[in-house]
Amino acid sequence: MKLSIIIPVYNVEKWLERCVNSVEHQDLPSSDYEVILVNDGSKDKSGQIAMDLSKEYDNIIVVNKNNGGMSSARNAGMAIARGDYYMFVDSDDYIYPNVIGSLISVSIENKLDVCHFSFNVENIDGKTSLSKSPFPYEVVLSGKDVYGYNVIGSVWANLISASLIKCHNLSFFEGIIHEDVEFNTRLFCYANRIMFVDKCVYHYCFNPQSSWRSKLPENQEKDMRDALIVSSLQLEFAKNSENAPWFKERILNMVNTDIVCGILPFFRLNGPNYSMFRKYIGWAQSCGVYPIHVAHLRFKFMIIGALFNSKCLLSLAIRLLDRFK
Repeated sequence: MKLSIIIPVYNVEKWLERCVNSVEHQDLPSSDYEVILVNDGSKDKSGQIAMDLSKEYDNIIVVNKNNGGMSSARNAGMAIARGDYYMFVDSDDYIYPNVIGSLISVSIENKLDVCHFSFNVENIDGKTSLSKSPFPYEVVLSGKDVYGYNVIGSVWANLISASLIKCHNLSFFEGIIHEDVEFNTRLFCYANRIMFVDKCVYHYCFNPQSSWRSKLPENQEKDMRDALIVSSLQLEFAKNSENAPWFKERILNMVNTDIVCGILPFFRLNGPNYSMFRKYIGWAQSCGVYPIHVAHLRFKFMIIGALFNSKCLLSLAIRLLDRFK
């Protein structure tokens, strides 16, 4: 079995068939790959659609489980996956025809840990934009070469060696959003052979029904809290890592830059209010990522970070902004 494609399924009756048909129309014999549909406690017809598709395609496996979120579904898929490589596809997205075979060939020929490919992003207005790599194509790179750049955020943009995941016991942290960022922090740290291929493979669709896009206060708060949890997990991983100093330095720079960027929106006239700001600082403290460690930032962010470390100044500034809203 060359490849396992893992697709979490939750209330996606509108898009599931499109997604599955896309992964089945590939330049690879169906006997060479499996498609694992993890029905994560769907409340609509997604579960039945998954079962119907498994009757149509003989390489589909359906897993039914109680709702646990995206990370839980991906972990459940990995637990039974048999492929030499893993590919993660979100069920409201799709991949282009006849693109997987060449990725497998490139990965095998170059003994890759990670094969990163280009993708199209479809925005809410229906327009698409192509995401391209800032790194040279068709060249084997290491984690050190690419680490710290904003190209590794989405796990679905990679074909990943199963042996790398199993060797380091990698799994998704459950119960949070932004789980891709935390997973890839560890994945790209351990990857020694990474290649960026100049091939558009994946089509990401904007789904306004995604809970993390909701403007409800409770969902916005979860988005902030989970981002801070990810930063905390990244810091913990760096502290316990046996990797070279360069790795820890880049993790610290990423985390502290993220905290600065998390505070900046509070200084917009149309940004969150003072009570939300106080919650954010409290969450950051409880996660161990505030005060900001400015020594690990670029000069401009060092100055901003030093100012942000004064809670008195921050509180005064946010209160003043609240009065002008």
